[in-house]
Amino acid sequence: MNIRVAIADKFLNAYEKLQPATKNKVRQFIDKFKANPTQNGINYEKISQAADPAMRSVRIDQSYRAIVLKPTEGNVYVLLWVDHHDEAYAWASTRRASIHPETGSLQILTTEEKVQQKVAEVSEQSSASTATPAEGLFTVYRPRELLQLGIPEILLPLVYHLKTEAELFQAVEFLPEEALEALVSLHQGGNLEDAYKAQQAVQAQAQINEADVDTHDFETALQHPDSRRRFVLIDDDQALEQLLDAPLAKWRVFLHPSQQRIVDLDIKGDIRVLGGAGTGKTVVAMHRARHLAASLSGAERVLFTTFTKNLAQDIYTQLRALCTPEELTRIEVTPLDAWVSQQLKRINYGYKIMFFKGQNASQRKLWQDIWNIALEKRPLEEDATLTEAFYEDEWQKVIAPRGVTDMRGYFKVNRKGRGTPLNRTLRKKIWPVFQEYRLELKSHGYIDPLDAYREMREVLENQELFLPYRHVVLDEAQDMSEQALRLLSALTPSDAPNRLFLVGDAHQRIYGNQLVLKHCGINIQGRHHSHRLKMNYRTTDEIRKWSTQVLHNCTIDDLDEGEDNLKGYFSLMFGENPVIKAFKNRDQEVAFITQSINTLLQDHIDLRNICVVARTNPLVSQYAESLESQGFRTHIINANNADDRDHPGLRLATMHRVKGLEFEFVFIAGANRGVLPLTAALINTGDDTEQAAAELRERSLLYVAATRAKKQLFVTASGEPSPLISL
Repeated sequence: MNIRVAIADKFLNAYEKLQPATKNKVRQFIDKFKANPTQNGINYEKISQAADPAMRSVRIDQSYRAIVLKPTEGNVYVLLWVDHHDEAYAWASTRRASIHPETGSLQILTTEEKVQQKVAEVSEQSSASTATPAEGLFTVYRPRELLQLGIPEILLPLVYHLKTEAELFQAVEFLPEEALEALVSLHQGGNLEDAYKAQQAVQAQAQINEADVDTHDFETALQHPDSRRRFVLIDDDQALEQLLDAPLAKWRVFLHPSQQRIVDLDIKGDIRVLGGAGTGKTVVAMHRARHLAASLSGAERVLFTTFTKNLAQDIYTQLRALCTPEELTRIEVTPLDAWVSQQLKRINYGYKIMFFKGQNASQRKLWQDIWNIALEKRPLEEDATLTEAFYEDEWQKVIAPRGVTDMRGYFKVNRKGRGTPLNRTLRKKIWPVFQEYRLELKSHGYIDPLDAYREMREVLENQELFLPYRHVVLDEAQDMSEQALRLLSALTPSDAPNRLFLVGDAHQRIYGNQLVLKHCGINIQGRHHSHRLKMNYRTTDEIRKWSTQVLHNCTIDDLDEGEDNLKGYFSLMFGENPVIKAFKNRDQEVAFITQSINTLLQDHIDLRNICVVARTNPLVSQYAESLESQGFRTHIINANNADDRDHPGLRLATMHRVKGLEFEFVFIAGANRGVLPLTAALINTGDDTEQAAAELRERSLLYVAATRAKKQLFVTASGEPSPLISL
């Protein structure tokens, strides 16, 4: 008999709370249990008060017990819970395992008695409130309709008693994930037809229909996509070790069916995945890279790239936890700038990349000298109308990203998004500035990064250059330029299987690059090529709501000339509303932050799970100094390194650096007028259109920073508060 062992996510949650010595005993037990759960050394004890007769207790030591699902039929054993003896038995007395007769997923449900108690509690709250509506949230739906969405029959009385959003949130602990997801979607304006379609997609993924459901077949039920959100079958010792080493890193194991469906796609061409902050886009990208790597052989590789160095470092660190050593060797993780530099060096190109305005003090001085020489080519009669800021923007928004290399190309290029109109005559007069800039850069041995992308693409198109990349995965696509995407598109044939996989969200565009995928040789037309993630796994719904209102009424693109929005974007986690406060001065603000952090420490929150975020590096340094004076050990996450979680201390970071990270508690400090939006980011814009774009980037930056918080968000100001925050 092929015995299978599965572990529930709730078991891992309980395991994480144990003391190290007890954890070691649990691991020893699991090793023994996995080898053969029927061996004589494992004594299954019946639980007299168990709600489910298939549940058994097994001994960890004198004080601790694990709860195991030991079905009367089949060969699957499921580890459900681990706790102190009395608490473990109490847990088993109020839970039972059930295969949903409509969907076929395995669900862990509370007993009917517990449900009735909750119904009575909800009814009592409704009777005591004069503001509670007479009708329930879901009374318009028939029982059959709700059952088809994966809602257990035992919970229908509770569902029909829910009359307010607060009551729905209080019922979270009773509802399986797919049931809660369907109810929240309906409550927030979704319709029954869309909910059915979502469930039918999961059923199709599971390759079952209602007639196929066997409510006694636990092995089949555990393969259901909804079951895989909360159970994992353990097939090898290495997977077990990784799981127990970081049990709360659920992203490595438990994927939403919609995420798993995207990861497993096998199609020709390209895939675009959109989604709001916290919807798991990077997680999907990492699982996709692993999935693709598993099919490669020889020297073939997956190129996983992104915009910034620190995000690439963070991704590589997480891939090490996700992949086997062999899979990891087939995935090359690198920021695109570094990859291009490496390839150019490989072909003895002769030029190094210099970013606009340089990256360090010496480069900034050299760049300014080069730029001043280029500006000497300005037509004198136009000086009053075309400022230096205009020329900077024209280079960064038109010349470099559109790949303009000569005057003829400049005559033809579309300058969409630029507010200052230029006729043919004026373009001819100002072109020498940009021509001179390129010549001066190269005379000093440098090249602009977007020019480097363009010239690298031309090398690929015109030379026989072996590259091992079968697939490309791109994270944070919204921050890339047109030249970057055109380069990535040139790495593989346009109809190659599973060619490009891009994830992004223009709501989080903080670097100003604009792109249209179709103009880059990337085709995402068709239902298998374009996907959207809607469920926020990171933040509470309260944080999600506050963050999205920062971008209210802003027009956001979908990376391909369409409009994007956050309709249907929701979270299934609930908590406290964000705390927004303004103080008379910095001392009062720091005192509040200090008091709030000390309160969190009293609740045994690790300082490493708290991050103070500010708009600029100088502000980060100032807050670090102030908080150190209050006795906190601090750790500034800088632009050149990943966040080392082994390093102790309160985290501090700029709004740009914190992108890609997450913390249980986030303080956005110094949210003052003139800081958000940052005056320096606005005053140098060359025209009204650029001014509006700069303001949108500042809003997006606040949205990004706020959505790093998982449990609680604090936003503080000293003096006059920012117009972007609501007090």
